[in-house]
Amino acid sequence: MVLTVKNDRGTDTEAKEDYVTILYPRTDITFHNNVFTDVELTLKGDTRTIEPGDSVTFFDFEGFEITYFAETSGKTAENQIVGQAVYWVEKLVLNAGEMNVDLDLSQDLFYLFITNNGIHDLAPLYVNYGTLEQTVDKVVMRADGKRYRTGYYRINPGTIIRANWLGSIDNDFTIWVHGKDFSLPYTKNQSVNLYNTARKKSETGQAGKSDITGPEYLELLPATTDQSPSER
Repeated sequence: MVLTVKNDRGTDTEAKEDYVTILYPRTDITFHNNVFTDVELTLKGDTRTIEPGDSVTFFDFEGFEITYFAETSGKTAENQIVGQAVYWVEKLVLNAGEMNVDLDLSQDLFYLFITNNGIHDLAPLYVNYGTLEQTVDKVVMRADGKRYRTGYYRINPGTIIRANWLGSIDNDFTIWVHGKDFSLPYTKNQSVNLYNTARKKSETGQAGKSDITGPEYLELLPATTDQSPSER
């Protein structure tokens, strides 16, 4: 920077370089992933991946405000989205110190795990079945007793989750009803693990006739404790 000084008649001009230095405030920002899947976060063109339960810090940001963008979703073994994608876009007012930002799931969403202890693989997966918000994921829940990860979904009073029994001669299916077979508290970062133990119509689970047959289904990923913040 050059500072120029003149007298009141405009003569006797003197210029000095590096006379004034302007210092902008610097802020360190740490983002915490409180959800159930990896979060891709971008800040000023720098993109980082944050694993569930982990955090990442961006150092020495100058200025007074900055906007970040982040997204996540459930994924199949083939890296296809399950359920709905979740996004965060927020302008932060910097504090010239250290900031912590929690990446939380809103209370109208939940993450779904399914454990299939039945004798039939289950597919496809319907959430909010029979409503305008119904989703259909062409994924298979193997009958191997493992807890499988699916994705994020919107929760409503009376939400119905349904999965067909693959290979059932009678084309049966299992349903779970919110408020009856499971309950969510409408809090941040909520999840539920649903169990299928139905082997025939008279056993656990409500059975009926399936009207969907035939497509190839994508594989779900089994859950591990380090992929769920609530189980760290």
